[in-house]
Amino acid sequence: MTTNADNLPSETPLVAQQESQNGCARWVRQTLLLDLPSHLRWAYGYFGLCLILLIGSQGFIFPVRTSVFYDIFENKYCPPDDRRCPVAGKYDALAKSLLPLVQLPCVIGFNSLWGFSKNPRLMIALVCSIFTVLFVPVYIGLAAGAQQDIEDNVYTHNELWLALLTYYAVELKAVICPVMMWCVVNDLTPPKLAKIAYPPIVFAIQIGTVIGAFMAAQVTWLGGNTGLVLIQVVCLVVAGFCGLRGVSIFKSGTVPDVYLTVPTRDTENAVNRQVAVTEERESCLRSMLSGVEGIWLIATHPYLLCTAWCSVAHLVPRMFLDFQGTQVVNNYCNVHHYDTYDTCKTSFFGWVNFTQSILTMLLALVGTRKIVDYGGLRLGLSVLPVFALVGNLATFLTIGALGEKLPVSHSLPDGGLLPNLVITQISIIMMNTFGYGLNGPSREMLYVKTTRDMKYKAKSWSDMYGNSGMKSIASLINAFFNSKGNVDALLTSGIASGWVIIWLSIVQWVGKKHKSLMESGKVIGEEQEGRWACLQKADKSKLLAD
Repeated sequence: MTTNADNLPSETPLVAQQESQNGCARWVRQTLLLDLPSHLRWAYGYFGLCLILLIGSQGFIFPVRTSVFYDIFENKYCPPDDRRCPVAGKYDALAKSLLPLVQLPCVIGFNSLWGFSKNPRLMIALVCSIFTVLFVPVYIGLAAGAQQDIEDNVYTHNELWLALLTYYAVELKAVICPVMMWCVVNDLTPPKLAKIAYPPIVFAIQIGTVIGAFMAAQVTWLGGNTGLVLIQVVCLVVAGFCGLRGVSIFKSGTVPDVYLTVPTRDTENAVNRQVAVTEERESCLRSMLSGVEGIWLIATHPYLLCTAWCSVAHLVPRMFLDFQGTQVVNNYCNVHHYDTYDTCKTSFFGWVNFTQSILTMLLALVGTRKIVDYGGLRLGLSVLPVFALVGNLATFLTIGALGEKLPVSHSLPDGGLLPNLVITQISIIMMNTFGYGLNGPSREMLYVKTTRDMKYKAKSWSDMYGNSGMKSIASLINAFFNSKGNVDALLTSGIASGWVIIWLSIVQWVGKKHKSLMESGKVIGEEQEGRWACLQKADKSKLLAD
């Protein structure tokens, strides 16, 4: 006869048990989360599948976005015999610079909804439904004639709305959907359990990204860009179901005490709390104020401020590389694959994403947990800045010697110069590999030592609005200095170098702070923990006066 205790792990689930196992068996148990109770294993399985569909689908929908956007703008504004005209690149940079304006109501609405409902299931259902609705007209527009216009290099269906809708739907989905799901997972997961569960989830996500990138590389097999958009709609529907199912299973049981440093006051696991906490829904007015409360939380807590920086700082040097990567691929397809120009870019970016997804998967498989175990989050967050610096310097400082020369044309009367295609793509691949495989799970672990409201309100502002803000900064630099056929290499590499130095300095502080929080068991946001010292003194003075 079995008891409930038979389903629980031992008091030392990752030490004593593993000493008797060989390395391969230990790796299998860690990757498949076999040391966890069955309900947690199934819950994280559904969470992983949800994130596979939400993030993995970016592997094919981002190339579609770039291809559709550039093709439509080039068909409208470029002469038929000059596909190198810089109009599409300028509009690309402009569209990215406007992202904060587009994203502002989305972030406020996200926080207001959380403040009003406090319901993870509602958040998942609503967000996935909204993006499903956004992608349906994209599919209809492409199927109704826009895709044929792209193939024929003509502009007859007034398709600018389609280019912009595709662009912003993909950009907003890339930020809002993963942030929403990670907020839910962080809300449910205690800090000790996060260290065990997150690396396998990242590994699973990369499997989806590999598949998605392969789909983009073989775009013609799946009905072109139109077929990929339809697959994106299906992915969103299935992801919503998986997320809802994961929450239900997670709440069906309790988290064993062995995974809790202290009873979890900073997650939704009320059954593990020492004191019952009643969380009421906020009033309509209070929930509206919740829409901007995350800004105040970030501004008044240096740990959150530095965590927000670590979450988005990589975007400025990466956007420098991404912009040049798009330009060199655009030129490559125009020169070498003019007859298949409409699918060349989607396929090329698909193979690039496929390569970096394989590398990211291998990193998550064998490296992420070992790096974090060895050097903590301080080391885990320090690797990406180094690769960002090396990649930018290699790309921009070799333009003169190894760059791609653009011939004289109607739009470039003096010709032009772009970075080397191979160097640019290798830099992008390495930066994205360590960004997704190591920096991503490391920065998520920073949030598990914050209160529940901070996981939603502060994280949404830093990851969503901070994401678009950083992209806008880099896009404005690209638009003014790097989009006219001649890159300002010294300025761009100088900005990237200074940026990375600041980034690395902040990483050192927040890494040490997280280590002290893990050792002390304290949680940012509880009992004035983590606020600026001057605000704590002001609060104490006010209490004494009362």
